[in-house]
Amino acid sequence: MYAALQEYLQRIWRTRREYPCSRNRSNQVFHTIGDCAKSRTAINSTAFLDNIHSATGWTVRLLTQQEEATIGSEGIAASFSSVNGLVLDLGGGSCQLNWMTTGKVTTMSKSPVSMPYGAAALTNRLSREDPKKLQAELVNAFKAAYQTIQIPQDWNRQGLHVWACGGGFRGMGYYLLAKHPIQPYPIPLINGFTVSARTFTQALTLQTLAITQDEMKDMFRISKRRASQVPAIAMVIEALAQAIPNLTDIHFSQGNRVGMKVFDGRRSS
Repeated sequence: MYAALQEYLQRIWRTRREYPCSRNRSNQVFHTIGDCAKSRTAINSTAFLDNIHSATGWTVRLLTQQEEATIGSEGIAASFSSVNGLVLDLGGGSCQLNWMTTGKVTTMSKSPVSMPYGAAALTNRLSREDPKKLQAELVNAFKAAYQTIQIPQDWNRQGLHVWACGGGFRGMGYYLLAKHPIQPYPIPLINGFTVSARTFTQALTLQTLAITQDEMKDMFRISKRRASQVPAIAMVIEALAQAIPNLTDIHFSQGNRVGMKVFDGRRSS
């Protein structure tokens, strides 16, 4: 695996030498490589990062849990004209919960939470653990995270919207877009697609889960890997609904790619 990684990174390195790249104020080419949950927790994390450095000379900066949660939120804020609700980013190794409101000033939680419940991580745990115990663990984790992020007090009296990003949610978004009553859907982009929380959860009940997973396998833009993670995604949504019962709508977003640009721009300015 290291040999393939080294070859891939060297190809990127050669491309960046041959074509114009971003430069800092001293007219030096700069690059930012950020990595998150998987590399933070992997047992071979040090060897992995050393291999990247030996292949390219680049140093990888591991994002903190708080930075990882902030980046998804920044990407969502850049993708919508208005955001006012919870932000949930479901990646492969971790899941981040935050809140955000935009306007003249963008405000978010000062204590966003990153949890080790990504779609791939949960799929792995489901293969060897009791689903009921794991579900209870997730519900407790989401309840604790909800208290930690400290949403604005007036939000407790109204329904909450959720802005969702990350690969796990993106796959579900494409599935729900393909099943939408209006077909073909006029603008088939995941960025901005919205469904009710009820519609989302109905696609992932015990009765519909197997059907959803089977239909996903042949759908455009949904990989077989994402389809195999549907039970884990269902577990996250069920835990979220139990921990925070007043959810109304789910808004899908690309999130992290845009968020990294915004976050890196603010950090270097």
